[in-house]
Amino acid sequence: MSRFDLAARRTRRAGIDLPGGLYMAPAGPMLAALAIVLAFLIPSASPWQSPLLIAACLAFALPTAPFWLKKLSGQLALLMLAVTLALTLGAGRHLDLAAGLMRYRTVVELMFGIAMLQRLVGRLGLQALIMRQGDRLATRWRAVSFGALASLLALPLSMATIPLFATVLGPIARPRMAAAKIPMRAVSLTMLIVPTTVASAAVSASLPGLDALKVALLGAPLFVLGLASLLTTSLTLMPSETPTTPAPGLVWYVLGFWGCFLAGLALGLAIPSCIALAGAVLYLADTLFTRRSIESAMAEVGGALQTGSAEVVLLLTCGLLAQTLAHAPMLPGIGPWLAAAWQSPWIASALLVFALPLIAALGVHPLILFNLLFPLVNNAVLGSLTLQYLAWSTMFLAAQLLSPVSISALLAAASLSTSPNRVSFGLHLRFSLAMGILVFGYLNGLRYMGIG
Repeated sequence: MSRFDLAARRTRRAGIDLPGGLYMAPAGPMLAALAIVLAFLIPSASPWQSPLLIAACLAFALPTAPFWLKKLSGQLALLMLAVTLALTLGAGRHLDLAAGLMRYRTVVELMFGIAMLQRLVGRLGLQALIMRQGDRLATRWRAVSFGALASLLALPLSMATIPLFATVLGPIARPRMAAAKIPMRAVSLTMLIVPTTVASAAVSASLPGLDALKVALLGAPLFVLGLASLLTTSLTLMPSETPTTPAPGLVWYVLGFWGCFLAGLALGLAIPSCIALAGAVLYLADTLFTRRSIESAMAEVGGALQTGSAEVVLLLTCGLLAQTLAHAPMLPGIGPWLAAAWQSPWIASALLVFALPLIAALGVHPLILFNLLFPLVNNAVLGSLTLQYLAWSTMFLAAQLLSPVSISALLAAASLSTSPNRVSFGLHLRFSLAMGILVFGYLNGLRYMGIG
């Protein structure tokens, strides 16, 4: 029996279900992801960066293609690549592949780090922590308390927080849809203070020089008011069989995460890169201290990376499209109209917080909307970099909640065994509209007063 067969057996005994065929080559996705990160570290002036980065991306995308081609995000990635090639060849210009692939470097690193952090969740007893939190509080305060806890967990887990809460609360929460509403809103709101998700990290990466402290300070009032809206949700919990004792050593993992995160900040890394660093260090430490075999660890990480491969490929192709549009003339018909409308900060902010989320609700992926529009418009109209970040993050916040094809809606629906339509537009329309009105007034008020 080969060592990979042994790794498969150990992995199945650990309760890890990996896609078929992955057990035959568990190292592939992990080594390709590592090669991408190492290529990111090569100075851009080096003649080796471009060929090595392209080779690493192909080494990741091609073997995982049978998996990501089945997902909508992967199919959209092919569409983005086709549009990019058409624009480039049609204009007779050279496509800078390395610059496009590097555009969302920190976001790709974030996705790799979160993939490893997610694999630690089941072993740390976070489900028990959630249940204990609910048992301590009165019915009125449960929803906002769960929202605060989900916001805290969103820093290391990002969108994985949603299925974690929905799975735990789904069987016992009354009303049942609160199990989706609370974590979906909480995770989306965290984008207003820190780039915890792929969407907000993409905005952050597109705004060089963005001050993370200013974002946190100016976004905090919006975050608090949004979280406080959960006070209107009365949440009743039915009796549960879930054990209420977190796994031993949980506190050390928490301290380790924050230690690595703060160390990354001290080294001058961007917040998404700090989360990626913490994920890699914690997973390596967990593997060493629990004496798990290298083969099973590689299979586990490979499975996590293959699961998220569609989003990684979409992000890479979106970077290529954004790089192409940034050096392309305005599109005929659309360009002049958009440029004229975007001259007014009031119209520009209204388009972002009201119009674009409604377009996303029709099934258009918000990342595609962002990459189509961001390079074509004068974002300085919105004000400072901080105000630009908050405006675009609000667009993503509402789009994630309203769109039935968003990652958050699909994760919540799968966890509750229901339709994505039930956990998207109808559940969050009033909240998204209220947040849009609040952000519209808040950002234009700050811009008028010269704050930000």
